[in-house]
Amino acid sequence: VSDVQVKSYEGENDKVKYCVLLCGDDVDPAVVKAAAGALAMLTSASNKCCKKVFESKQWNDCLLNLLASTDVEICFRGCVIVQNMVASCKDTAEKVLDTQIMEVLQALVVKANLDSGSAQPNPVLVKVKGVCEKTLEETHKMNIVRTQHEAVVAEDEEEDDIEPWMRAPAAGSGMVGCQQ
Repeated sequence: VSDVQVKSYEGENDKVKYCVLLCGDDVDPAVVKAAAGALAMLTSASNKCCKKVFESKQWNDCLLNLLASTDVEICFRGCVIVQNMVASCKDTAEKVLDTQIMEVLQALVVKANLDSGSAQPNPVLVKVKGVCEKTLEETHKMNIVRTQHEAVVAEDEEEDDIEPWMRAPAAGSGMVGCQQ
């Protein structure tokens, strides 16, 4: 991506927002593929473009549209966009993963694992799995997500921190708001 193009998209305009909205198009897969490719390249080149994705009110739906696409190349582009956004900064990563996107990434890994057992695994799905796993590993390093074991340990520690029961008030102690 040329620096001139990146600067153009980083400016005070709606170019990134428009790209995001085109990713949500459910009529023309060629448009979605092109917009997702452009957005993948922009988010890899610019942290500011990663943040500008949120300027579109439909950013989550549009990213989910990419990730859930039956066209694995569109799905791959969506995974790269999410990976770039997660890698850009912790705040952006948290905002992205506060949605269903993390579960979808995990489901894509499972889908790729199932496909790997077929006679001819889809090579793009292998790439999807790699990007999803790398993204999830990055979020783990940022302490945004935990492994199942870490979640169980943390839950056990929280149970240990339960406050002791408070004594019930003594009978006839004149509770406020009660009529006698």
